[in-house]
Amino acid sequence: AFWNVRTLVVNDKYHSLLQAAKTELGFKENPKAYRTGITFLQSERPSSYYLVDSRNAIVIGKQGTKLCVTYPNLIQGKSADITKYSIEELKQYKMVYLYEPQIKTMRVKKKYEEMIQSLVASGTKVVIEPIVGGKFELFDVHVVSEKVEGNVQCALSEDSPNSYSMLRKLDLTHENYITSLYNLDKCSVFYTQNEGRIKNDVLGEKSINGGSVTFVGGQLSHFLAANYITLFGM
Repeated sequence: AFWNVRTLVVNDKYHSLLQAAKTELGFKENPKAYRTGITFLQSERPSSYYLVDSRNAIVIGKQGTKLCVTYPNLIQGKSADITKYSIEELKQYKMVYLYEPQIKTMRVKKKYEEMIQSLVASGTKVVIEPIVGGKFELFDVHVVSEKVEGNVQCALSEDSPNSYSMLRKLDLTHENYITSLYNLDKCSVFYTQNEGRIKNDVLGEKSINGGSVTFVGGQLSHFLAANYITLFGM
């Protein structure tokens, strides 16, 4: 009966109840809350009202909720600015996803890169989906929205992770513009047009401090169901 009870307020005349609560049920007195004739007891035992949040990935960005709706194992960050978090807080996550970070000054850009380098060095996976037209680019990865036409195909590099194989089925035939990435150290996913004569990177890695940061282009997240619901009211 006391499994979910966190606090007991007991009249001192109920000696047997006070004793049982302390010895049998694990309650402890709270002397700061004591009132004449009344004892306040608190339990430190677990309660079924409490749930353990086992999610280990955070999305930081104003529109990050679109990803969280599709992938509920992601946590929506409380701020869209990574500099508002401490490194210690972010290191608690296995992955930090920066969704369209908006960097307006060189000082902020430097701070972003310093924090990302520290996270990579600690073993935290960092994914960046940059915004098109941003004034400052992280780690010199250039982002361009390019007009496409003709038969557009999504393709994978030979050493791409197996988890990317689903992108082979991505239909880009109705896209007028696709976000391309330049200056990556390794490309995993690209798109081709004009019978394969033009190739542009849309997903890959940038080497940093002995590790790497994953960059996502191609508006790949825009193909998620949650985004279609948000953008087109479906």
